[in-house]
Amino acid sequence: MYVAIYSIIVWIATFIGAITGLGGGIIIKPAFDFVGLDQAAMISVYSTIAVFSMCIVSLYKRWDDVKNSQRKIALGLSIGSIVGGLSGEQIFQMALEYWGNRLVSLSQSILLVIILVGIIVYAFFQEKIATHSLNQWFGIMVLGWSVGLVSVFLGIGGGPLNIVLLLYFFSMKSKEAAFYSIQMIFFAQIMKMGSIVTHLHQIDWNGLLVILIIVFAFLGGYFGTKIQKKLTHQQVLTCYHLLMILLLFINLYNVYRRL
Repeated sequence: MYVAIYSIIVWIATFIGAITGLGGGIIIKPAFDFVGLDQAAMISVYSTIAVFSMCIVSLYKRWDDVKNSQRKIALGLSIGSIVGGLSGEQIFQMALEYWGNRLVSLSQSILLVIILVGIIVYAFFQEKIATHSLNQWFGIMVLGWSVGLVSVFLGIGGGPLNIVLLLYFFSMKSKEAAFYSIQMIFFAQIMKMGSIVTHLHQIDWNGLLVILIIVFAFLGGYFGTKIQKKLTHQQVLTCYHLLMILLLFINLYNVYRRL
């Protein structure tokens, strides 16, 4: 039964993630926590596999956008995300070792609540906040590193942070930000995927579930990207804001349950 529940969550998460640029991890992580069938380390593995699979399909579907993207921004964010992803994975493993599963899950939920509150507040005042056009290599890579670190530590893919930072630091439109966000998520998750492959023999996972997660993530990424191309910038942004509010309530419940 839980295989079916996880598969449905992954499909919905990656479908919405492809539309909004969230990746899906921000939905998968709290949703799996809510179901409460696995520990933080295993949830992180399943979430990473789903998000990485979705990114592959989404970027393939938008290959023309990849070829025409602003090289400096795309490359700087990608390099920063790779290094940040490595840092985030190391911090996550250290936290598991010293704090244990319960405290790590609690800290992840609390940090997610703080991030979501910040995003929602930004959304309310967005039109009054001046945006920028960041163009320095160092600043772009630091931005990518920061998001990569936080996203991999939290196991969320980084989408919510990506969108807000891309809107603020690069003055992007929502659909453009969603595209660059997927690129950042893809590269941030590379290090996590490398760690998973390296430690395959140590992971007590459900083989059938992993296969279904990949299949449903591909489907979610494919159809989500297809739908996103037909939506306006405002429609994508509205979907993003509504989802942030929903996720805030889910994470508040997860924090309450673990206190």
